[in-house]
Amino acid sequence: DVLSHSQGGNNNAYCQDNKTSWINWSETERKAHFKTWMAQMVANRHQYMVPFIRAFSGENRNNNRIFWRRTDGRLMEHDDWNRLSSVALHLGIGKDGQELVYLINQTNATARFKLPNERNQEWVTICDTNVRNLNPGHAEGEVLLSPTSMVILHYQPKPNSPQGEQLQS
Repeated sequence: DVLSHSQGGNNNAYCQDNKTSWINWSETERKAHFKTWMAQMVANRHQYMVPFIRAFSGENRNNNRIFWRRTDGRLMEHDDWNRLSSVALHLGIGKDGQELVYLINQTNATARFKLPNERNQEWVTICDTNVRNLNPGHAEGEVLLSPTSMVILHYQPKPNSPQGEQLQS
C-alpha cells in the first residue's frame, strides 16, 4: 500500500493474526514526508494532467506533439534506443499549446539534461522523485538529475503570447 505495508510479500496475510498482517499506525517522519509528497503529486496531476489526458484522447489525439529526446536535447534516433539509459519524453498539446517534459535517469550516476527551448519556454518543476518537499521552481537551460530519478516539467504559454492567442481561438 501507500505506506509500504507489504506484508512481506504474503498475499494471504488477511488470515494471520501476527506481525505479518498487523499495521503499525504510528507515523514516522519518513511516512509523513511521503504522504505530503504524494498529496502534492495528486494535486499536480489534477492541475496539470487533465488537459493532456483530454488532448491525447478522442478525435484530436493525433494533433499533438510527442518527442523522445536525448540528454543533449536532440531528438532520439533509432540507434539511441539501444544505448541510452537517460531519456526525455516531450509532450505538447496541438501546435503551440502546453508542454510537459519527463526527464528520466535510469543510471546510478547524475545525468545532465538540456531542456527544449525552441519557444523560449519557462519550465516549472511539477514532480521530482529525489526531493521530499517539492517547491515548484523554474528550470531553464540544463537540469541535473540525481541517479535513478525522474523530474516532470511543465510549460504554459502566456495568454498574451502568440502561442496563447492561438490557444484561445
